Amino acid sequence: SGESITNIFKNDIHTRLFFLIIIGTIPTVIIAFSFRSTFESLFNKPVAVGYMLLVTGTVLWFTKYSLRADGNKNNLGILDALIVGAVQGLAITPGISRSGTTIAAATFRGVDRETAARFSFLLVIPAILGAMAMTAKDTITLKNGEISFLIIGSVVAAITGYISLRILIKIVTNGKLHLFSYYCWPVGLLAILFLL
Repeated sequence: SGESITNIFKNDIHTRLFFLIIIGTIPTVIIAFSFRSTFESLFNKPVAVGYMLLVTGTVLWFTKYSLRADGNKNNLGILDALIVGAVQGLAITPGISRSGTTIAAATFRGVDRETAARFSFLLVIPAILGAMAMTAKDTITLKNGEISFLIIGSVVAAITGYISLRILIKIVTNGKLHLFSYYCWPVGLLAILFLL
């Protein structure tokens, strides 16, 4: 007898991951649009970045106790995707590390290190595409030279993004993500001291 659709979904890693990315994108979109004006107003308050860096540092520090190298590589579930997606939406706040907090959220849920890092990277792709679509009307009015720079910039961003992913996965799988807190805390404190 043929394999049921349910079993195919459960056994096909790529199909399952694609589904989870869609699920994770939903809370990101809802939060981003619901609190868009609030997030944008924070960009006019540089001291807020300092406070958010302290928050980021604290979240990253606690990954020291949550990061797991063991476990099922496909242990990411629907609730995990929703939570990570919600965190990504909140990470629009200036000073909050999107990759750091989304990876942390996944590991707090018991997801293994490598899966958490890869899902965090993949989850940002729909967000980037959405942002590009929203600014597409501005791109149409660009001159040929400006479009060339835009294409080159996009290619460079893609390459550096991939390289950064490889480095980040190595850091996360080695359980060293918490070390970034030693950067976030002093920079955050300095920002608050100088901007208050």
